[in-house]
Amino acid sequence: MKYSAIVPTMLKSPRFFKLVDDLIKSEYVDEVIVIDNSGKTEPSIESHPKLNYVCEGRNTGCNPAWNKGVELSKNDLLVIVNDDVNFDPIILSVLTDEMIEQHGIVGMGVGNWDGYNGVPFTYEGNPYLEEWRPGVNDAGWASLFMLKKSQWIPIPEDIIVWYGDNFIKDVNPVKKSILRGFRCETDMSTTTDLPELDEIKKQDLKNWLIHFNNRDKWRQ
Repeated sequence: MKYSAIVPTMLKSPRFFKLVDDLIKSEYVDEVIVIDNSGKTEPSIESHPKLNYVCEGRNTGCNPAWNKGVELSKNDLLVIVNDDVNFDPIILSVLTDEMIEQHGIVGMGVGNWDGYNGVPFTYEGNPYLEEWRPGVNDAGWASLFMLKKSQWIPIPEDIIVWYGDNFIKDVNPVKKSILRGFRCETDMSTTTDLPELDEIKKQDLKNWLIHFNNRDKWRQ
């Protein structure tokens, strides 16, 4: 059982380099797909047999990067992670193919983010899974999530920066779960808070509402 890891980046977070290094070193990951939206035309890290580094030469957006990473991946088990996140890939040994099949797409609980909104991670005990309920918006759920490639429905091309996670949770009919009690570190929204993305995000909202209101067509 091996995971393909997908990491979109604009090279704005210093956490990116440790993240990729941790994924490459993990025995549970045999492919790391980096989608570089920074505008560079050459990789920013050294080549490695596990690494598939794609330079887009422009910012294509987070959601298209997720779609491309899934399309390129060779494994059915996927972990998709923001470039401003650091975590222990040992969790991938726990979330097996059978568990993902049973629990669906697994994202993070808000309490996993150590220091997010000034709240330290204080949970003591073993990580556990909880069924996601519609209408619950755990902040950071899709900053790090695991799924099977066969569970993926491509995110519409007209929502580019935001609402990809909403599409996964509110439109994709596959069961969703929340992982609780697993420490993660992030600076949260390192890239999406950039002012040059404001107009794109406004349009994303308008387009997302159209897809949400017509969500039944995606579930057929």
